[in-house]
Amino acid sequence: LQWEDTERKGTPTPLVQAERWGEYAAAVARHEMAIGRVAPSPTRPSQRAAAQPKLSPEFVEWLMMLPAGHVTGVPRLSRSQQLRALGNGVVPAQAAEGIARCLAIVRAGAAGRSAAA
Repeated sequence: LQWEDTERKGTPTPLVQAERWGEYAAAVARHEMAIGRVAPSPTRPSQRAAAQPKLSPEFVEWLMMLPAGHVTGVPRLSRSQQLRALGNGVVPAQAAEGIARCLAIVRAGAAGRSAAA
């Protein structure tokens, strides 16, 4: 089976996904659907001939569900500066969940105090 490419251009088929992402293909596909864009390459070629590929800031930005270019589109930031900014950042969905849980605890405590009064 292949996915219809009617909603998003460049959507890989399941076969391409499996070849590219291996055992992570299903998770990557779910994340693509959640964020609404195709996963960028996880690595970039190194500038040195024999060196290993380097982690792609665009991939990290995508993993964090940030808008494309949120960090990588900032002018004059080097790759390492982009990765530092992303690494020091907070995933918005995780922050929202943490705040919601904290508020629930505070509200439950406030409700318990007012019931005791």
